[in-house]
Amino acid sequence: MAQQSQRERLRQWLREGDPQLVPIVYWAGPDLAATYFGKTPEEVTAEDDLAAAQAMGVQKFYVVASPQLFQAVKYRDDLSMETEADERTDTSGVRRQIRTNTLRTPHGVLADCWEAVGDESSTRTQCYVSGEEDVAVYAAWVREAAQTILDNRDQVKADVVKSVKSAIAASGDNGLVMMWLFTPMVELINLYFSQADGILWIVDQPRLLHELCELQLETTRLWIEAGDAADVDVYGYAINGLEIYSPTIFEEFLVPYTRQINQDIRRTGRLSWYHCCGKMARLVEMGYFDQMEPDIVESFSEPPEGDVTHLRDTRERLSWIRASRGGVNSGHIHSQSPEQLRTRTRHVLESMRGFRHMIGATDDLLHHTPLVNLLAITDAVRESGRLFPWGEQ
Repeated sequence: MAQQSQRERLRQWLREGDPQLVPIVYWAGPDLAATYFGKTPEEVTAEDDLAAAQAMGVQKFYVVASPQLFQAVKYRDDLSMETEADERTDTSGVRRQIRTNTLRTPHGVLADCWEAVGDESSTRTQCYVSGEEDVAVYAAWVREAAQTILDNRDQVKADVVKSVKSAIAASGDNGLVMMWLFTPMVELINLYFSQADGILWIVDQPRLLHELCELQLETTRLWIEAGDAADVDVYGYAINGLEIYSPTIFEEFLVPYTRQINQDIRRTGRLSWYHCCGKMARLVEMGYFDQMEPDIVESFSEPPEGDVTHLRDTRERLSWIRASRGGVNSGHIHSQSPEQLRTRTRHVLESMRGFRHMIGATDDLLHHTPLVNLLAITDAVRESGRLFPWGEQ
């Protein structure tokens, strides 16, 4: 019998694996390897990334595509996207990196801008939709971009499949392969507006948002078809919790569209992966996950990053999902002592006993997270005898 790859073992575990085994899974950025090797994130190579994960007992997953409406510019001469990058050092010797994206359409120009100071994460300083005068341009762009993608669906699908297969080949079957999707409202708001302006726009123009969500849903279905043809393992997406969106917004714009996407994913035989980068316990209590029906749910986080104060009670309310992830806050991994993190990890292991659960942070690891803290989490899982292994053992 041929030996299974790490990807195959993880894929099987998500569906029907032994809940006694516990993978450690962090998000797919370079911070783990940067911490392990003492490099900056920009210096990390793919080989570094894999070597650090194996050495630390952390499972890999690869985000292979994030298909968006911006792809329409490939199929229309009157649409274009230009990216300009500028790097400078200010008078205090701090390096600043600025990236500006300019979208040109027949109806006008939209631009956003991101700035990174030193080696910190970039911050958005300008949004595509910055005022009322941009809304008409934005709405026309969404309509035309979505229709362009749907009119060229065979070529678009072929292009996405080619890109995804290339990325999968580069992963070497060393971890799960995830296609990243955006649920319609999240993409239509978060990619174009500031958070505050986006929420106000939802309230002000719900009819227009529904129209655009329907178009976005159809392009998302095309991405799902492409992911299936390219043989991805899971489809991921992120939706904040009630700390940002009201129950009314959730029930009108998030629950129904997310349920449709999850049903489309399920028809492919693959799995949906719901990342709640906010607070999820209230969503569980209000039954929203029961209505949306994702296969995998994260992140189980305690205050202040999350609101899951009773891990087992919350997980039992989702006993029907295939797997869950989280339990150790990103901020705590960065700032607490190794012994505090060992104690927390042991608590998560015991609380989630009997369920398929992946130990992980709330979101990305923070820059400059101490290596000793990451090793403390691995040590706690390994000492329990439950660490999901690298390679067959």
